[in-house]
Amino acid sequence: MEQKRKKTKILIVEDEELVLELMEQKAVERGYMVITAKDGEMAWQIVQREHPKVIITDLEIPKIGGTTLLERLRSEYPQDGQPRIIVVSGHDEASLEEHDGMLKMDCYLKKPCDLDVIFKAVESLVYQERTTFEIPHQEKVKVLIIDDDPGDQKLMRIALEKEGFKNILLASSGGEGFKKVKELSPDIVIIDTVLPDIEGLDLCKSIQEIKKGNRPFVVVITGRLEAINVKGVNLLGGFDSVIKTPDYGYLIETMKKIPLN
Repeated sequence: MEQKRKKTKILIVEDEELVLELMEQKAVERGYMVITAKDGEMAWQIVQREHPKVIITDLEIPKIGGTTLLERLRSEYPQDGQPRIIVVSGHDEASLEEHDGMLKMDCYLKKPCDLDVIFKAVESLVYQERTTFEIPHQEKVKVLIIDDDPGDQKLMRIALEKEGFKNILLASSGGEGFKKVKELSPDIVIIDTVLPDIEGLDLCKSIQEIKKGNRPFVVVITGRLEAINVKGVNLLGGFDSVIKTPDYGYLIETMKKIPLN
């Protein structure tokens, strides 16, 4: 991992000098190659010159704002070389949905945010490597999505169907989801960490108590990395925990690594 970090170039975009210094110091301590920018225009020039692998940016930055920077990165930068983008912002996610840029980031973390959480997000997006399994009869694999956001449900379902998962069930609350787990015996259950009636990790624990032969694989998904802990999810019976990216690419990659018989 340390050798990989030394080869990974990170651009940090932040106009608050103290915050920028702290983030830069933490990145250097972790062994990354670090470049910084205090405004969007400077960041765009650096991207074209230095080609960073990861960009960590606020949205409220001078000259060209963070949303415009995201749009420019996704529309003008070569598709095969686009960096992974982590937005660290004081905005609520609901307000971000008004911006097209919301769909262009790989991970969103709300300020105030622990620096260790930010760099866990970097590693989760860039360095996760596991053995891939061929899922037999993938079109017959029963997948249950438990998420109270109808928009996320729809996007997740479309993404999974494009990848060959055809038998998809939906639930909008923990109670409804747990009932479907017991009655419909899905092979894989995708659980958002934030549900209206129960915490996603508590639901994960309840599923773990189901008789082993009927227990599904559980993938916990979140838009906020600080809400989850991979080791904790495994102890609660989950297969893995993943960041909710706009194209659900990491979720799909993780699902294809589940050793279904």
